[in-house]
Parts: sequence; C-alpha cells; structure tokens
Amino acid sequence: MLFVTGDTHGRYTAQSIAAFNDEHDELTKDDIVVVAGDFSGVLEQNFDKNMDFYEKMRFTVAFVDGNHECYPRLEQCPKEVWHGGTIHRVRNNVVHLTRGQIFDLCGKRLLAFGGATSTDEGRTDGFDVYLDKEAPTNEDLYIAIDNLSKRDFAVDYIVTHTCDERAFYYPALSDFRYRLFPETQLLNYFETNVQYDHWYFGHFHIDAEINYRKTAIYQKIIRLA
Repeated sequence: MLFVTGDTHGRYTAQSIAAFNDEHDELTKDDIVVVAGDFSGVLEQNFDKNMDFYEKMRFTVAFVDGNHECYPRLEQCPKEVWHGGTIHRVRNNVVHLTRGQIFDLCGKRLLAFGGATSTDEGRTDGFDVYLDKEAPTNEDLYIAIDNLSKRDFAVDYIVTHTCDERAFYYPALSDFRYRLFPETQLLNYFETNVQYDHWYFGHFHIDAEINYRKTAIYQKIIRLA
C-alpha cells in the first residue's frame, strides 16, 4: 500500500506517524508512507536519533525534503536508484526522494520535488537552517523536466513541500501569501505542463482541500494505492 502524510519534524513531533505504525500491525516494509517534507529537523546532533526512530516503523518511510532538513547529513547518505528514481538511502527503510525524480510505487507514478524557503526568524545559517540548500532551483526543475519527458509528462501524483503560486489564491491558503517565493512560481510549471491526478504538499501545517486536485496535508495519512 502507498500513503502520504505531511511534515513530521523528527521523532518529537511525529505522533501521527507513530500512532499509524501502532494501529496497523499488518504493514510491512513493502508498504510506503511518503512524507511531504520537513521530515527530520535540521540539527545535526539529532539526526541519528531521529532516523533510529523512523527505522523502527513497520513500513518504509520515503520523504521529499523540506526547508527544515539537515542537508549536510542527507548528502552524506549513499545514492542509489529505487523504484525508478534516485534516492539517498538514509536507513534500511528510510529513503530521501531527491528533487525532480519520478518513482513507480505500488502501481502509481509519483513525481517528488522537495524544498522551500524558510520564513523563520532568528535562525543561524549552517546550524539550524541551510539557506543555500533549502529552496529548489531551476537546475532541479530541469531534472524534473528531463524525467517527465521520458514519461509523456504524465504522473498519478505530485508530492512537493510547498505549492505552486496559483494555490495561494484559493481560500484555504489565503492567509499564507507571505510565503510566495520564487519556487512557488517555479512550481507553476507542473500545473501548466504535467498531467496528474492529485498534488499533495506540506509546509503549511494544515489539512485542507485546496481544490479538487490539490491537498495541503499535515497530520492526516491518506492512502493513495
């Protein structure tokens, strides 16, 4: 089975995913829960303990990166091809879905595209924020376009951390327009050029239907396949 959920921010705030694990003893490592960014937190001293926590889950945890990730540690993890796309293998059952990759998961095709700009004040670059790593770039988009071109620009699901610019003008996100950054315009490409069934994103810490094809996800865990 394939599921999607929102930001977990490491073991201290991942109550929903821990409860899901406890409630579903039928799940195995063949089942996959995709996290829409802000997965582990940014502090390097917490990284291994956070990953140890997720490794205890019955299922495989696959995440796109958010703006609150320990990028230096992620980049130290070995890269490999997994279900058709490139990942960082963080633990046996914990994988980072790198930007612009397309994965064939449980019979569904999923485009992963992490990253966003932090809006937090009082953070120290290189310690609890990584300003040069967090936001997706044109280069990341070119990787996505190359992969999409091999699949006729069609996927079942898009999972990102933030959303495209148009989503901000629906009522559910109207209070978040201060988070309009260049990457939200960059993500407009997917809305304009990609055939998809549904788009899920985290970042805003709300569970809300934006429109009939877009969902902001936080604590809910939604089955996709």
